[in-house]
Amino acid sequence: MELEDFEILCDTLLVNNSELKRISILELLANEQLLSLIKNEKILHKISRKSYIHNNGFIKIVLIDKRPHYAIRLHIWPNTEINNASAHNHPWDITVKIISGEYEWINCSIYNLGNKNALLYNCIYYNNYNSHKIIFLKNVKLNQDEIISYKKGDIFDYSKNIYHTIKKINKIT
Repeated sequence: MELEDFEILCDTLLVNNSELKRISILELLANEQLLSLIKNEKILHKISRKSYIHNNGFIKIVLIDKRPHYAIRLHIWPNTEINNASAHNHPWDITVKIISGEYEWINCSIYNLGNKNALLYNCIYYNNYNSHKIIFLKNVKLNQDEIISYKKGDIFDYSKNIYHTIKKINKIT
């Protein structure tokens, strides 16, 4: 399957976007299928024009961007631990499949009182999601409510507006 065919499939399945439909798409993406999506130079060039290094230290590769309806992206983390990702939320629900490695997703509560131990950021999108800016909001007290470990093969879903941070663990699986 090529990227254009995959995009048509996603458009069809995600007419009514839901967690179950997002998971079904991610389950289709075995490593071999991912490679076949991007096998020609023209497609790679198109993808590279939309991809960049994220503020949290990973490379964001944008395969399909139909926001606000949906987007399919790969996040490639460096072979080093990252334990200082910014506390942030997302303005959309996300469904994630771990293809390689592992990390911890740390759900947080944000407080304005007490010892301020973290920086809080907000992601703002412009021009119909064609560009964005991460802006510093304020110093806050960050409480770690829940730490969930994810590894290769895991698929998980998170609702929008949950503040979280990520600890990338330096293990390749």
